[in-house]
Amino acid sequence: MGMDVTAIHRYIGAKLKDKKTLYKISISIILGLIGFSINFLSINFYFTVFKASFMLGLVLPMVVTLAWGWRYGLLSATIGLGCQSGWFMWLKTSGWETFVSVPPFTLWVVWHGWFADRLRKGKLTLLNKPYLVEIPFRIFNTIILYTLFRWVFQFNPAPWAPEGICQV
Repeated sequence: MGMDVTAIHRYIGAKLKDKKTLYKISISIILGLIGFSINFLSINFYFTVFKASFMLGLVLPMVVTLAWGWRYGLLSATIGLGCQSGWFMWLKTSGWETFVSVPPFTLWVVWHGWFADRLRKGKLTLLNKPYLVEIPFRIFNTIILYTLFRWVFQFNPAPWAPEGICQV
C-alpha cells in the first residue's frame, strides 16, 4: 500500500488555511522564541566544577503544550527553539554530556502535552494530572543522569571543548 503524497499535501494545506490552526502555530513558535531568549538569563548554581542552570524560559513551551497539546508544544520546543538554548549555552564549554542533558527538555514538553491531550479527550486517569505526570518523568530523567550522563563523560574532552570535564 503506497503513500498518497498529494493527499497529505492537501490535508496539510487545509489545516494551514484554518485560521485557528495558523494562530496556534504562530503563537507556539513565538512563545518558543521568547522562552529561548529568557533561558539565556538563567539562574545558575555552581557546585565545584559543575554548573546547574534553572532556565525559566522552559515554562513557555510547557504552557503551550498544556494548553494546545503535544504537537504545538513540540513546535514551540523545536522550531521556536524554546527547549534548545542548552545547545547554545553549554556546547562550547561542555563535552558530550550536552547531547544527553538537552534532549530531555523537549521530551519533557512532549510528555506533558501527550497527557494533556488525553485529559482533553476525556480519557481521565490518575496520570493525567500535571504534577503526577511529572513523577515518572523525573524518575526516567534521574535514571538517565545516573547512567547515560555519567557514561558519556568517558568520551571527553570533546573536539569542540578541549577543557571539558572527563569524569563525574
